[in-house]
Amino acid sequence: MSETLFLQLCRFGDCVQSTVLIASWRERHPQDRIVVLTHPSFAPAFRDNPDVDELLLYQPPREMLRSPSSDPVAKLDAARTWLEPLQRRRFLSVVNLTHDRFSCWLVVALGPELLRGLAIDASDKMVARDPWSLYLLSLLKYRDLNLLNLADVYAHLSGGPATRGAPRFVVDGECRAQASQWLGESQAGACHIGFQPGASNVERRWPVDSFVQLGRELTERHGARILVFGSRDEEPLAQSIAGQIPGARSFAGRTTIPQLAALLERCKVLVTNDTGTMHLAAAVGVRIVAMFESSAYFRETGPYGSGHWIIQSRQILDYGKRTGEELSRIRRIPVEHVSAAVNALLAEFEGAPAVDLPPEGADHYRSLWSGNHIDFLPVGRVPLGSTDLCSRLQMPVWLALLDGRDPDPAQIAGETLALLAKVYAAPAGFDVSETLQKFLVNVRQADQVLRKLRNLVDIISERLRKNPSYRVPDDQLARLTELERTVLETGSSPAVEPFVAYFETALAMVAGDNTRQYLQSYRQPVIFLAKQLKAFESILKTASASLASTP
Repeated sequence: MSETLFLQLCRFGDCVQSTVLIASWRERHPQDRIVVLTHPSFAPAFRDNPDVDELLLYQPPREMLRSPSSDPVAKLDAARTWLEPLQRRRFLSVVNLTHDRFSCWLVVALGPELLRGLAIDASDKMVARDPWSLYLLSLLKYRDLNLLNLADVYAHLSGGPATRGAPRFVVDGECRAQASQWLGESQAGACHIGFQPGASNVERRWPVDSFVQLGRELTERHGARILVFGSRDEEPLAQSIAGQIPGARSFAGRTTIPQLAALLERCKVLVTNDTGTMHLAAAVGVRIVAMFESSAYFRETGPYGSGHWIIQSRQILDYGKRTGEELSRIRRIPVEHVSAAVNALLAEFEGAPAVDLPPEGADHYRSLWSGNHIDFLPVGRVPLGSTDLCSRLQMPVWLALLDGRDPDPAQIAGETLALLAKVYAAPAGFDVSETLQKFLVNVRQADQVLRKLRNLVDIISERLRKNPSYRVPDDQLARLTELERTVLETGSSPAVEPFVAYFETALAMVAGDNTRQYLQSYRQPVIFLAKQLKAFESILKTASASLASTP
């Protein structure tokens, strides 16, 4: 029996999300013995999971923790006695879900036959060992065009799409009994609504005053009992909110993770920032209203599962530290938007009519399990724009080519146009056919330059094949660089941007001991970009023809 090791050492929410991948791996590789290596504080995410055969806790020796060097190799040398038992396990596969330099060195040191996720190469460069990890690295360059949740990106590391429509977390009877004791039998039928006001990044926290205003409104309108959750460090934050809402209680810092899961089960809705608690609630089947502000982007890290309600700020910022003045300028989601979302979910439970949303201030989405990935669809018929049109047509290209399949242009065009017609409204002045034609021009321009680059690479490679000592002329190297730069410049159009960003990320991974090996490595992303452009061109042509033939 072969063993597969999953390495997940950071962030509890990521651990919960990774259970989607583990379930998919279990279904595709039923004979594998699945082992998870994680930090002790994250162990509850995996401990009772039936898909996990063994749980290893990351407990490095003191000499490793005390090592003054920040060099991962030095730290591994200091932890040799801790590392050697893992190396003796001879894992057939290792999946690295922790993207820091130490984890990248660790998976290489384990020496598996198959490595998925990020690693370190011989030149000390962080590299992606599979197409989906490369996609993960590149998507930060085109966040607004990415439609895939990170849990779905990870799921494809198993060899295909996700096989489960939600993360998994097992709550035991003892924790449920403790939750009942805390809440009291008299509150068994109460309308409990959970609040998670904290977040690891302060800029992603919805304001305290907003939580208080929302809590008072829900208490008065629905007789709701507000339960405020959080870590030990978030106790003052949670208590300040609970203390200003009649009947509210703070459980911040008072629960274990399994006890928190049992309390979440008792909530009709959880109102939360982008947090680990959000993912835990999704895993135990609680409906979620999630606010995504500042650098948080819902399509990447939104709650996994059907029926959740996501509110995205219209001001999406890049990652990075901000000054107090910069934080004060972040546009926050208005309270009336969150109130409308919670009221809409409560109305669904009671079979009441839908609730109208405020017209301005934020964008609303609902999550939907499509059968092999999570999608986020806008609430109401929102105006269709070029970004939505482009990303909806591009997503099937990614799903097919990164899994090694050829896209079906007719199927993709037909299904996408039907979805767009159902979900989006055609705004005045936006012509879908005209936009598709512009996309086609952009794709063909990029393909024309790429053909020149590919031809030059093939010419040089053939000469090196015939004569390994052949010295590439400086003018050809200069031309290669010029063509590469021109290809990257074509990425200004959304029709080409994500494909070129992936190409650029792949080029950064190119390596070789000599010119011939380097060009062989270089040729692979060139060929893959050509496949992407050809597939997308076929889809655009098919979609255009379909629209032209529609009365």
